[in-house]
Amino acid sequence: MFFSVGLSLLVGPTWVRAAEGPSPVAESRRNFDVPTGDAVVTLKAVAKQGGVEIMFLASTVRGVKTNAVHGEYTARQALDSMVANTPLVVVQDEKTGALTIQILNDPNAQRAAPKSSDRPAAKSADGVTTLSPFFVADTIDKGYYSEKTLLGTRSAQSTMEIPSNISIINQEMLTDLKATSLQSALNYGSSGVKQNQALHDDFQIRGFRTNGIMRDGIVKPSFTRTAIYDVERVEVLKGPGAMLLGENNFLGGAINIITKQPTEEFHGQADLEVSNKNYLKYGLNLSGPIRAEDDWKLLYRVTIGGWHDDRFKEIQNKAEGFYSATLRYLLGKKTSITFQAYDYLNNGYAYFDDVSDSTYPNGRTVPAPFTSFDWSIARNKDTFFNVHEKFYRAEMLQTFTENSSLRVVYALEDQEDRRRLIRQGGPIVNFMLPRQDLPFQADTIVRTLQVDYLHKVEIGPTRHEFSAGAQSDVNEGFQRLNVFTNLPAIDIRHPDFSNDVLLPGFTTFSSNTYTTTTQNHYYIQDNIKAFSDKLIFVGGVRWIERTRDAINKNTNVETLTRSPRVRVNKWGVVYRVTPAISVYGTQAANVFPATGGNLNPGTPYETTRKDQDGTLKEAGLKFNALNGHLYGSVAYFDMAMTNVVVGGNAPDGSVDALGRPIQINTQQAEQRSKGYEIEIGYRQDFTAFGHADIITTYYNADSIDEKGAKFYNSVPYIYTFLGKVTFTKGALKGLTVGAGIHEQGPITEIVGVTTNYWPTTADAFAAYTFRDKWRLSVNVDNLTNKYYIITGGSLSQGSDPRRTRMGMSYNW
Repeated sequence: MFFSVGLSLLVGPTWVRAAEGPSPVAESRRNFDVPTGDAVVTLKAVAKQGGVEIMFLASTVRGVKTNAVHGEYTARQALDSMVANTPLVVVQDEKTGALTIQILNDPNAQRAAPKSSDRPAAKSADGVTTLSPFFVADTIDKGYYSEKTLLGTRSAQSTMEIPSNISIINQEMLTDLKATSLQSALNYGSSGVKQNQALHDDFQIRGFRTNGIMRDGIVKPSFTRTAIYDVERVEVLKGPGAMLLGENNFLGGAINIITKQPTEEFHGQADLEVSNKNYLKYGLNLSGPIRAEDDWKLLYRVTIGGWHDDRFKEIQNKAEGFYSATLRYLLGKKTSITFQAYDYLNNGYAYFDDVSDSTYPNGRTVPAPFTSFDWSIARNKDTFFNVHEKFYRAEMLQTFTENSSLRVVYALEDQEDRRRLIRQGGPIVNFMLPRQDLPFQADTIVRTLQVDYLHKVEIGPTRHEFSAGAQSDVNEGFQRLNVFTNLPAIDIRHPDFSNDVLLPGFTTFSSNTYTTTTQNHYYIQDNIKAFSDKLIFVGGVRWIERTRDAINKNTNVETLTRSPRVRVNKWGVVYRVTPAISVYGTQAANVFPATGGNLNPGTPYETTRKDQDGTLKEAGLKFNALNGHLYGSVAYFDMAMTNVVVGGNAPDGSVDALGRPIQINTQQAEQRSKGYEIEIGYRQDFTAFGHADIITTYYNADSIDEKGAKFYNSVPYIYTFLGKVTFTKGALKGLTVGAGIHEQGPITEIVGVTTNYWPTTADAFAAYTFRDKWRLSVNVDNLTNKYYIITGGSLSQGSDPRRTRMGMSYNW
């Protein structure tokens, strides 16, 4: 390697030529390990590690602090990541491939090598333009590891610099697993996340319930599972996520899905997957430019998906269609306007479909005798579960300067839910199962306006990344419900539906309620970096105002509830021990206003709902070593919530007409979850044939109420392992094989008493890529064919049996 400095009094200032090796072309991928630092030093490091020649004006770039780069990239990708959100730009000669570093508004820029554009935009792996810090480009993803996240600050940040544990399920893992739902995507790679039920997106994170997710940073209420046809990645923020995210109901953590975006170059992908039971799943993604001029561009993305499946029980079926479109208008290099919409129709029936027996010895909830994978409580033609979602989103991103950016988002979601459910209606007597008919209708319209402003400034020896914003949510809900209607009992030993007739129609509902909830949020936060970014302080405050107006349409009784303005705060500190290791500590306090009126209204057990307070303490360590080949985190947490609403039997022992204890809601004084979690990933390169990737997680926590009893739906531990081998050379080039194991402890179904046992399950996958465009895949779910209960009690959801899915993808 050599560095030469040439002085030219005739043509201009001094230029530095950093080179390693004879080739100036930066196309091959190499491992880079360059910490943050002065551009003069870091640019030379990239030239050395990348084996390329880089030209830059030393006097101009000196003093500019560049980003750290760790992982396997081309030299151009490494440079783009290094200079992102700095005054520097990377210019590549269109003919020779020579790389030159320039600074914006540099009067000497024209003396440099010929350039292809004034400021090449950073791109993701499929060419998506990154205009502002409110985007995350996946060029820094390596295997199952992703370095950047949008959670925690609403702007792109390195996970190493955020004082919270964050798990990211990136596109490579989603592709390997051929994930069909958010639940299947989160089975691996994210510690402390447990599926609550199979009906919709309902999870436990660190023992506390997270009912609902976010889509591109907007809270998404849902009556069914989220469609993931257009999902690029899934991010899970553990701990103080409620500070800036959503409706302040994410104590254990928050889940955010990031969707695929339009690209500057045309890209297409078609997917087809088949299996038994008439399983057919397909998807089509198209993206590219509609028109591109020197000073503006119009880009698009279209996604079409569908799924048909007869499922394994007579009562079940799967029938859904998904259509989405995105338009992005790029005005120059600083402004983008994006419009996105999708239409999702899900007519699949997947409600409570098993019968459990909680009288089993040792207090375990197990499937009742004679139930099985294919046993059904009723006929599919007597039931329906139709959900229709329509979602519209408009976003404007404005970059004023390199240090100042604005984001404005408006979103509208319109959901319709129509159900007729048949479920268990009481205890089994002499093998005869009572059943209930439950008609239900719900409509929800949610309007969200979100504004975020990000400003970076240096004050003395410190650098501040200041953010402030506001959010307004208006949620209108209509709900109509009939009282349970008893149906003829069936013999669970020999289910026979011959005596069933098609159920009569229904025209009136016993419950008919209209509710409007308005919630306004305001926040400020500051990330302060000092001592060459080794020490990072994070602090913020959030204010919340909420109003709920409920009208009973049957009685015209109106209930108006206003919560006082509440304040939420958090702080954290990160210390970068080395560029590859950081340690952190954080503490947050969240407030959950007691909106929604009283508990058990209109009954002898009616009581006033109390405010809830959530607190969190967390400390941890993160690492990204060996050029990004070894990465992970260790976190200890202690979280608590007061006045938690729980269900239980009436204190006077009252029973209903079927002899079952009457269920009421009460508030426990406190629930606390204390424990630790570990996530470790590793990639091993093999010169002879390719590489291997593994990622393993372990979660262990004690989740108890004020009496020391395990609280509802908590588990003591979760262990997962996912590994694969990818052949990039030799006779097996293009082949990928892998498998995963998931194990979790017993689920507390009735507080401190009844538990469901989840056996060890396994999944396997293999894929073969050829001609760089075709990919054939096979995925085997529930490899051991174990039957397990997802949700128990008198109404339970059981697992699917082993299924083999065959897939084919084509990229162009």
